[in-house]
Amino acid sequence: MYHAVRYGVTALLMACALWAASGAALPAAAEEAGEVNRTLLAAAKDSDRASVIAALDRGAAVDAMTRIGDTALLTACKKGDAEIARTMIDHGANVKHANASGVTPLMAAAYGG
Repeated sequence: MYHAVRYGVTALLMACALWAASGAALPAAAEEAGEVNRTLLAAAKDSDRASVIAALDRGAAVDAMTRIGDTALLTACKKGDAEIARTMIDHGANVKHANASGVTPLMAAAYGG
């Protein structure tokens, strides 16, 4: 237990590692949730508001992230897409979320215009 605490390994992390090592497939619901989240992030990147709304309506997590921590709101702010940014905020997106580089939606909006 000492090493687990010392190196930041939690019980949940250990359980996930054991489950992944077992070769078990993701439950269908988890795969579907991942797909709808990827759709949301891609739609924000493509400035496709209709697809953003459709993904949210299908249950996409409003604060779903890319592997570098960008959310749909952060992506919209980087692109200067006020319409998608407003949509994400209206759906409860975390306006204070920072990605792996520490960039927040406000910082991205200032940069993205």
